Amino acid sequence: MRPSLPLRSALLSAALTPALLLGTPAAAGGPAPVDVLPTDPFADDPDLTFQQTYALREAEARALGNPAVYAQPYVDRTGALYIPVVTAQAQGEAVQPIAVPPASQAPEEGTDDPSAVPPPHAEHPKDGAQPLGTTVDEPPKDPAQPRALVAEGALEWIPKTTVVSHTWARLQDISDEIVELAPAELPDADKIHSAGLDPESGRVIVETTAATGALRTALAARYGSDVVALLVIDDPGPTEPMARHNDTSPFFGGASFTTRVGACTTGFAWRDGNTHGMLTAGHCTVWDVPAFSGGGQRIGQVTYDNYDNAKGSIKVRGRYRGDLALIDVMRGLSSLARIYVGNSNSGNWRVVESMVTRRTKKNDKFCVGGAFGGELCGWTVNRLRMNVKYSGGAVARNVLRAAKTGKCVRAGDSGAPVYVHNSRGNIIAKGILTGGGGNGNVFTPCRAYVTDIWDAHEGIAGTVAKG
Repeated sequence: MRPSLPLRSALLSAALTPALLLGTPAAAGGPAPVDVLPTDPFADDPDLTFQQTYALREAEARALGNPAVYAQPYVDRTGALYIPVVTAQAQGEAVQPIAVPPASQAPEEGTDDPSAVPPPHAEHPKDGAQPLGTTVDEPPKDPAQPRALVAEGALEWIPKTTVVSHTWARLQDISDEIVELAPAELPDADKIHSAGLDPESGRVIVETTAATGALRTALAARYGSDVVALLVIDDPGPTEPMARHNDTSPFFGGASFTTRVGACTTGFAWRDGNTHGMLTAGHCTVWDVPAFSGGGQRIGQVTYDNYDNAKGSIKVRGRYRGDLALIDVMRGLSSLARIYVGNSNSGNWRVVESMVTRRTKKNDKFCVGGAFGGELCGWTVNRLRMNVKYSGGAVARNVLRAAKTGKCVRAGDSGAPVYVHNSRGNIIAKGILTGGGGNGNVFTPCRAYVTDIWDAHEGIAGTVAKG
């Protein structure tokens, strides 16, 4: 059976307002200035079903396997899956059916509401605590490889396709370059806050605090009028936090730790065979330096760090994977598949049962468990795969953004676990906090910038420790 993708609700299927070209006319003899968008094209993105998410991931694997031909796949507001290509010859391959499991096999995706699940475990001495077992199936590590369906009753979905001007790889290269250009190379580049792809329009959307004529004209001259669009925002940009507090072996996530860079928060315990580690943010560390818990105990050495503290994310095996570091726990010590929850002084904890079975999608909810800001829930994801300029000039690449009102993350929360709770009250890992911004009101809501846990899983040997 080959059903079409289900339609979204009528309210969510309306087309976006067309982009308006504001203000500055084209320079004599040059291309027209890039568009300035009147509204955020991502603001009302509808949620995706389990099957849509699964089909999209398979479509992305198809695209990543042939980056010279494919643009970034997407699900439009009618529920149709598109796999764009840059040549008509590739259309036949793009629309080959995608096998998708039945909706009845959707995994539990968890909740960001701690009150809806069993309470956490109360604080207790760690003496005699032992690492928990990790006898679970490993998720696939290569995003360019489709997942093998083992379930019976799979359906075949037929993607749609269209011929576009630019590949996914080309637009990603442009997004990567824009956020690192200096004003001498691109007028008013210092006003740029972030850049990311909009696969439906086939453009790079650049967030800026001012859409000046000079910036619009220079972007058009450098990349083309139809390749980039500007979105004016009031957000002053993310701050890069560098700031419970007496953690000892076996180490939990959500605890404060220090390196010579400053104070941050541990994320999730990590396993590579019998080796114990602790995942956190790369800007909190320097490769091959020691890390110490808030209680003063030496945790171990940093053995993976994909972040240059002066410049930002660096490519590892050809890809940017956000802002990550791994601390190898010293021999004789250990880390446990547990994280602290509750306020910044809490000793309560929950078991980490699994990592999410898919990449984070728009409108996902989650909690952040920072050592200094405490457990903050109610975040809603509104952008994916962004390149974000920090206030110090470094660029975090390939991160997602979420927003909420109320209490925001604090300095020192970087590296914190990002997660939801399952029905048993255990933790499903979703990511690692890299930074935040905003004031928490309706005008400038809190913002959190997160590295997807799948970038850690695919980019670092081993995986999240599970209990």
